[in-house]
Amino acid sequence: MRCAGCRHWLRGTRVRFSSSERWEPAAGEGFGLCRGPLEVPTKAQFGCVDFEQASDPADQEIVVRHEAEPWQIWTMVPCPDCHAAGSSSDVGCHRCAGTGNVRLYGDGYLADERTREHAREAELRKERERRALAETMRAELAALEAAPEPARPARVEGFL
Repeated sequence: MRCAGCRHWLRGTRVRFSSSERWEPAAGEGFGLCRGPLEVPTKAQFGCVDFEQASDPADQEIVVRHEAEPWQIWTMVPCPDCHAAGSSSDVGCHRCAGTGNVRLYGDGYLADERTREHAREAELRKERERRALAETMRAELAALEAAPEPARPARVEGFL
């Protein structure tokens, strides 16, 4: 029996967010991770003595569900640019701002510590600002249109 049909063989992890999904393979193309006696990446065609038939292909994947968007979930990881050194002498790393850590978001986006902002989060913030500005302008225009005409003094004959 081959690993491709074994319940110990992990193909990968399916990460589900509120509006999207991401697949993370456990090993390279054509490989999986043996969770049985071997505990190493193996080819799909490999076979071992501890084979147990998988009843469903879903048995060979881990599913992680998040009730949020990918840019709302993050973990701190070592900075890939400076290899978690942070700063050397007087110069700080441009990505981690000298901290040695950066945010890794749920969709795989690696942020910098200067802004701590996901690209999608920046788009949403700008959209909120545009909507707020448009709403303010509408309210001001409505207030101007609703204002009564200023009273004009009555014209008296004989005076300029």
